[in-house]
Amino acid sequence: MFNKKIFLILLLFIVSICTLSAASASENVTDAAAIDDAATILNENSSLEIDDNSKNQEVLANPESDDSTLSEAKSDDVLSGAGILPIQYSINLNDEYQIDGKNGGTIIYGLTPYQMSGINAYNFYFKLDAVVDYKGKTQMVYQSGIFASDIDRTIGNRQFTFPAKTIAPGKYILSAVNSYMQNTVMDAAILNVKGNAIITASYYTSNYKSGTATTVKITDKDTGLPLKYVEGKIELSNGKTQHFFTDSKGQFSWVPSLSAGTYRVTYSLSQSFNHVSAASITRNVVINKAPVSVKATKASAYIGSKVRLKATVKSLGKNVNEGKVTFKINGKTYTANVKNGVATKLVKLPKAKKYTYTAKFSAGNFKNVKAASAIVTIKPKITTKLIVKSQKAYRGSPKAFYVTVKTASGKIVKSGKVKIIDTVNVNKKGQAKFYATANWNYIKQVGNTVYFKKSVTKTLTVKYTPTSVAYKPSKTKMKITILYKCTYCGSKTSHSHNGMRYIVR
Repeated sequence: MFNKKIFLILLLFIVSICTLSAASASENVTDAAAIDDAATILNENSSLEIDDNSKNQEVLANPESDDSTLSEAKSDDVLSGAGILPIQYSINLNDEYQIDGKNGGTIIYGLTPYQMSGINAYNFYFKLDAVVDYKGKTQMVYQSGIFASDIDRTIGNRQFTFPAKTIAPGKYILSAVNSYMQNTVMDAAILNVKGNAIITASYYTSNYKSGTATTVKITDKDTGLPLKYVEGKIELSNGKTQHFFTDSKGQFSWVPSLSAGTYRVTYSLSQSFNHVSAASITRNVVINKAPVSVKATKASAYIGSKVRLKATVKSLGKNVNEGKVTFKINGKTYTANVKNGVATKLVKLPKAKKYTYTAKFSAGNFKNVKAASAIVTIKPKITTKLIVKSQKAYRGSPKAFYVTVKTASGKIVKSGKVKIIDTVNVNKKGQAKFYATANWNYIKQVGNTVYFKKSVTKTLTVKYTPTSVAYKPSKTKMKITILYKCTYCGSKTSHSHNGMRYIVR
């Protein structure tokens, strides 16, 4: 039955094959598309496929007597019969086996059939899985025919032989699978298949960060077939190491993420595949400095505010994300880092006029390029004026009026604030709405007599404060006259009512 040993075997396999340190593991790449294309039988296009027949099911027979012999059909019926659990037999594999890919090989395993009332029964098959990535994903590469109880009924060791050139060199998980119990794995082991491999790779020359890949391929020396899902190692002369799995074509493609320069790259099989003999190979990887283009952008601002100098930097049609741009303008120098293809700098210039600035890019991985230039225009602020009429209103009867903000040339200004006593926002028509109202007429009250002035005029300051850097502030004067009118009866002169006397002077 499935037990802790199976879990440990699987764990041991994953640990042995994933030999990366935490640092180098982050560089691994898995060819997911190739994994999806992988066939369920290794070397599916070769003549090495396994037939489901007795030639590939060698079992040592050791019958106790002919009287208790069960036919395969009868044992199948027994296993599926009511009251009998088809899991009640066991298979014991060693922790690890090794065979030769070219010549084949035999494994020995223990078998304990189900036994009760003269019945001896079992039904299982072997399968091989290869680990295909560093997440532990597996791909089945081989499945034997089914072994069913017949005359071979005793408890004891059995053997199974893999014919020559059946399994390619590599490392596999060997599982004994109960074919009745939803393919339950009964026991597992590691199967190392010895062999000879050939590693091939090309010399590589490309521009820095070109995105161009190079491919390494590993094949079986004896058959010329690709070695699928074997772990290889890439060692660079800068001290970095990268591990990889070959795909269903025995290949691994990678993009050298290296600075400009020349490197020696050694390709070899990983230590976990030391049972496969393969001579390492060394190739040159040449990373040339990449061509680069720089463009400066024209800009403008109003005097007193900062202007943004901007340069865009591209290489081979892609945004550059490193290096610096040096800006020069008005006799001063500024630097800015390039991020996502752009470098910017805010500067403040003293006069309203046109300036020329230059942008020079520099980075070790790129070819030298001439400085780009562009024009910056610093514009004077726009003069504003306030348009408002003097106002008259009766005491207690507010009168609406507007202050209009315009430029010196007569264009409406659609933003900012106007203040007389209160502060009001300017609307899209360039107007700020106010109300003429006040209690300036009141003088005093003596007993039941109240004294008022007939008319009071005050001169007020009207101020405009812009919210845009384009405009200058402005101010003007206006007069507001408040006339007396009784808020109770509307009389504009001295009068009496309700026991009160109102004196208007």
